[in-house]
Amino acid sequence: MTGPFAEYAAALLQAGYSPLPIISGRKKPALKGWSALCETPLSLGYIRDYSSRWPMAGLGVALGYAGVLAVDLDTIDGRQIAAITGTIPRSPVAKQGRRGLTRYYRAPAGVSIQTRHFAGIVDLISAGGSNVLPPSMHPAGMPYRWLKAPLWDVPATDLPEVPADLEDSLEDALEPWLPRRQFEVSETRADLPAGQELRRLTAFARSKLASQSRDLASTAEGGRNNWLFGMGAGLGRYAFQGIVKVETIEAAALAACLRNGLLKEDGRLSVLASLHSGLEKGRNDPLPVLRERRLNAP
Repeated sequence: MTGPFAEYAAALLQAGYSPLPIISGRKKPALKGWSALCETPLSLGYIRDYSSRWPMAGLGVALGYAGVLAVDLDTIDGRQIAAITGTIPRSPVAKQGRRGLTRYYRAPAGVSIQTRHFAGIVDLISAGGSNVLPPSMHPAGMPYRWLKAPLWDVPATDLPEVPADLEDSLEDALEPWLPRRQFEVSETRADLPAGQELRRLTAFARSKLASQSRDLASTAEGGRNNWLFGMGAGLGRYAFQGIVKVETIEAAALAACLRNGLLKEDGRLSVLASLHSGLEKGRNDPLPVLRERRLNAP
């Protein structure tokens, strides 16, 4: 008796995919350093040798190779399913586990689509990720099953392409169900200065926003989230006292993160979460006391 990897891995490789052995009854890949298979698949000889030594291994696919990705729906809410399916084409390959279903696609040539998780509703799994395939056993004790053709019957080149903006489209489609922190921002405060002093303070806050946005836009990979948090912390006092709208700060931060690449990598929700954490930290900071501007003596 042989398991799913021994039985179907060679066919999966021949169809243009990167097969991956899975620990039987679990979702965990059986190989150390398996993520390398997202770029280079196992050889047929290795598959045969591994199958002879571990004949009961489960079967998975390393995603990203040949542009292959999975859209894993983990919801039974009809409205959410309709929102998701409205953003992606039909696929000839789909599997079902204990709950929800997974459909398989490929990214357009030259387009990098990142792995994203949308609040337990749907997972977009791409390069660096893996997916367990039928007839492997689910940890809950039942086998995964194909709803349509098995993956190895559909060449990777025949999978439908997803839109290049799939990440943004899913985020927009699921916006009603995605968590977002709500801020209670006062439009006016009794202890705020008035008149010219308030106008000066508003101009100062907007200048600070513009300066920090420029710095964030030019920040290189590695420190972008820290800069984003710091931007929120520095502007929190102005947001919570109604001097600068939260929406204005959000728009500036998103534009800056689009330029430095963080928005593409982490997505809008992650960017806003970091920003909002900073805003919260700066909520009760005192407003600055602006010095009086003096004209130079003649």
